[in-house]
Amino acid sequence: MFVDKIEKSKINVDNRERIVLAHNGEDYTERYIKHVKKVYRVGEGILKREGETVRGFHNSFQNDYNIECSFEDFYHIIEKMILYHDLGKFNPKFQKNKLNNKEFQDVKIPEGIYSDHSIIGTIFLSIELLENYDLEDNLFLFIFANVIHGHHTRLRNVNESKYSFLSLFGEQKFAKYGDTIGYIYQTITENKSNQILSNRISRLRKLYKGFLGKLESYDKYSSLSYFYNYIYSVLIKADSIATSHSDKSIKYFDDKLEDYYNRIDSGLFYKMKNGIKNKSKEYKNKVEESPLNTARNKMQKEAISNLKKGMEKGKSVFYLKMPTGGGKTHTALELSIEIKENSNADRIIYALPFMSLLEQNYSYLRKVMNLKSQDEIRAIYSESSIYMDNRQEDIKDIITYDDMYEYPVICTTTVSIFNAIMKFNKIDKYRFSSLSNSIIILDEVQTLPIEYWPEFNYILNELSKNLNTYIIIMSATLPGLEKLQYSRQQEKTFARKAHYLLNDEQQYYEKFDRNEIISDNFENISIKTDLESDDLDELVEFVFEKCSNNFKQGHNHGLIIVNTVSLSKLLYREISKLLETKNDNIECVLLNSTLISAKKRQIMDIIDDLDREEKFILISTQSVEAGMDISFDFVIRDFTTLESIEQARGRCNREKEIQNGKVYLTKINQNGKTEANKIYKKWRLKETEKILKETNFKYNIDSIDQYFDNCIDKINRDISKEVRLTSADNIKCWNRLEYEETDSRRNKNKEKFHVDVIEENHNSVSFFVEMDLDKELFSENELEYLKNKSEYYPEIDPIQNQEIRGEEVLRLYCEEFKNVVEDGYTEKKILQRQFTTIISKFTFSTYIPVDQREKIEFMEQVGSFYIVSKEYVGEGEDKFYSPDTGVNKNAKLNNLLFF
Repeated sequence: MFVDKIEKSKINVDNRERIVLAHNGEDYTERYIKHVKKVYRVGEGILKREGETVRGFHNSFQNDYNIECSFEDFYHIIEKMILYHDLGKFNPKFQKNKLNNKEFQDVKIPEGIYSDHSIIGTIFLSIELLENYDLEDNLFLFIFANVIHGHHTRLRNVNESKYSFLSLFGEQKFAKYGDTIGYIYQTITENKSNQILSNRISRLRKLYKGFLGKLESYDKYSSLSYFYNYIYSVLIKADSIATSHSDKSIKYFDDKLEDYYNRIDSGLFYKMKNGIKNKSKEYKNKVEESPLNTARNKMQKEAISNLKKGMEKGKSVFYLKMPTGGGKTHTALELSIEIKENSNADRIIYALPFMSLLEQNYSYLRKVMNLKSQDEIRAIYSESSIYMDNRQEDIKDIITYDDMYEYPVICTTTVSIFNAIMKFNKIDKYRFSSLSNSIIILDEVQTLPIEYWPEFNYILNELSKNLNTYIIIMSATLPGLEKLQYSRQQEKTFARKAHYLLNDEQQYYEKFDRNEIISDNFENISIKTDLESDDLDELVEFVFEKCSNNFKQGHNHGLIIVNTVSLSKLLYREISKLLETKNDNIECVLLNSTLISAKKRQIMDIIDDLDREEKFILISTQSVEAGMDISFDFVIRDFTTLESIEQARGRCNREKEIQNGKVYLTKINQNGKTEANKIYKKWRLKETEKILKETNFKYNIDSIDQYFDNCIDKINRDISKEVRLTSADNIKCWNRLEYEETDSRRNKNKEKFHVDVIEENHNSVSFFVEMDLDKELFSENELEYLKNKSEYYPEIDPIQNQEIRGEEVLRLYCEEFKNVVEDGYTEKKILQRQFTTIISKFTFSTYIPVDQREKIEFMEQVGSFYIVSKEYVGEGEDKFYSPDTGVNKNAKLNNLLFF
């Protein structure tokens, strides 16, 4: 109906043909047809390369939803969706007011006309479907119109009260937009009567009610929801890429298209495969260096063998439960190579729960797979770097590729992966279609909120089925996700069985028995910490005694893990005082989450360079546990959950450097309450204590499995009552396209699909610390960037002698930011990303309860950071931040106690 107008990009208004623009810049204009052709080229490129995924969706539509639509028609509707997505720009008011199109400046716009344009594309595509595709018998085709509706904001809940078709076509909403829709319809069709339009709207209203009714009875199938997310992702990705090149010719744009589909090609795969195979040979040749290497090689072989068997049976989600230090990362790479060779998957995405682990694994992947170029492998997270000498145009591309996961191999965070799947903001959904034909490695998945494990298990399995994706879920402490059909009233319909890659994990855990818990009970220790005085004598005596005994045996590297930042600081202070009175040449270092990242890297370098003869104590919080490749001869761990105890043990005698490492468990109490209760859920601690006592503190992998089974039972009995939707109801909402209407933190009264990817109390706040850092912590690239930028500001001098001054770096950033305020969103984003790696060296994040946020409101904010000014940096109760120990949570600032 509207295709000829789109092709011409002209409409007749006031008896004169006028050119319709899609974009209008200072020195360029872009006609509507040129824009949609670019969008179409990108979308077509994605869909053709992911042909198996698209055909799979079409088959599901036919089999699950009884849609009578050929693949050719199905594909043609996708093309129409792209053509119509911006059709609202044909509105003369949009051309005149929003785009400042000079051809429309003399047009008199009737009163009551709105310029919202996604609504128009939604309605006109619905009319197209009604006219040409037997919509009445194929109601699920409404999905394409819904995609257009949210393409500038978020993926819409199809029932959303404010935006749904029923609301749009209802009396109240249509009263608002009816004149606008009629005005544009008349303008495009040149038909002065709206009777035909009115009849069509009336029919569409009735049909849409039928569509919603049908959804209710098809809530056992997930493919419609996955397709909705997928095709929305394709559209917004293609639209964004086309818009970013609105000032370029079609030819220039076509030449760039291959850059926006960056997957593993044959040449890159050959290089990756050789790198991984060479590393495997290296491990095999070093069997004598570590008695554990034989077990590692055996696990790899068994995992690959079981992977092959699983793939032959059509399996695509695999579970790798391997003891800490067993070589999970390398095994996962071997498995990825096997999957790549036997499928059309052509991207590897490695996801980890913590940024500290991400950088470590990124370096390992890059080295092992011999990937040197940023175009081959990329770490994507909040501190991702951008080469600062890149041209502005190249930087724009890098930001786009990061937002859309367009790299062959990606290291990213678990949160970003799950946000792409289970959150519905546009910024998250750019990445969804990039998960298609990918191999996703999820490390330490047990860090996700436990009450939503049933949803995670279902969604991941259905993702693999619908997007032709392979998923490897791995950890040393992996919950029995396949048992989740019994939790939160999960229905058997939504249960998904696991395919494990190791047949008998127990034998391997026994071979990796490198340490023992030296106790048949907790060592109960009382402490006192308050504003008047601190009493850690009992704790210090215990720690120092264990350290001294181990040092006498030549066990020179010790790790002490406590549960809170405050206690880690106090213990470090007291141990350091004690060591000053001794003459034993013992080094003590503190590592906690509130140290700036530059300091953390310095500490990790110290640990990596330790000599066996050096006596060394690291005092830390749980941030050292999951996945960090460090090893100590003995570990002291305060009471925690069982999986954290096991992770802590994974840092003890990791390579069997000594005959047997020692692990000591304490239970630190303050005023009758354990430190663990400040951090962990009481019921998790209770289940932990139960298992430890039942096994006389000699638990094994079966005990860990029992612990997780008990946790699952707890979810079913109690936690399910705290969340309004059972897991079955939540999954049905997903399948019915009833999504949460705004992204929010935990809301136990949610009635639409909602999961928390981050625990409720994990509301982190970022701080920038105005302190001076050693010049050696910065790359030549970063130093050159600072030097070049500061040349424009004679009064700002960030580089002085051998130090980089944080205060001056911040001033430089703020001045630069002021200069791009008028240049728009893209320029601001480029500046932020260029400064990211420099700024991040001065920053840290910590958790602050929402009800205590007002205590830091006196601090200046720049972007997302609170600024810890120089006057608050140092030692003492009037200082907020110590360069050596991190946040002082007892600081008295502005007559307020911080915590």
